[in-house]
Amino acid sequence: MYYVPKRRVPVVVWMDSRRMWRGHLFLDQRGGGQHCQTLVEKLNENLPFIPLAVGEGDTIELIHKPFVFRVTPGAGAERTEMFTRDARLSRQEGVEVVFRDGSTLMGTLWMALTHESQRVSDFLNDQVDRFFPLIAGAAVHLINASSVMRVRVLQPSPPVPMAPGGEGHDPLGGAVGS
Repeated sequence: MYYVPKRRVPVVVWMDSRRMWRGHLFLDQRGGGQHCQTLVEKLNENLPFIPLAVGEGDTIELIHKPFVFRVTPGAGAERTEMFTRDARLSRQEGVEVVFRDGSTLMGTLWMALTHESQRVSDFLNDQVDRFFPLIAGAAVHLINASSVMRVRVLQPSPPVPMAPGGEGHDPLGGAVGS
C-alpha cells in the first residue's frame, strides 16, 4: 500500500455567509517533507470532493466543492500553505466580491501576471471552477469562483511593465518564492 505523507492545516469552510465548518484539510507533502502542497492547489485538484476532518474524533466529512463559497485558513496555518507566491510579477487590485447569497467580502485580489495589460476580468475568466486568493486585512480567503455573482474593482491599478528579470511582490510580506 502506497502512503503519501500529509500535513494537517486548520481551515474554516464556508458553505454560504452563515453556514461553515471548522476542521482540517490534508495537504500532500513532497520531496521528503521539504515542500507542501498549498491549499489553493488542493482545492483546485480535479476532484469533486475534499475530505475535511471535523470534531474531536476527526470525523471525515466529504465536502462537495461546488457548494463551497470560500475556505479561510485557520489559526496556526502557515502562509506558505495558503497559495504560491512565486517570482512572477503580480498585481494587487482592491475588489468587492458579491457571492450568490448576496453576502460581500472586500479585500485585495492577488494576481500573478501573465501579460502586462492583464485586467481583473482576464484573471477571473481564467478561474472558472477554481479557487483564488483574496486578502482581507491579515486574513486570506480562498474564493470559489463558481460561488461569485459579481466582482467590483474598487480602484484599478496601472499596467505593470513586464521587464526582464522583474520580481513579484508578496502581498503578505516576506520573501517571494517562499
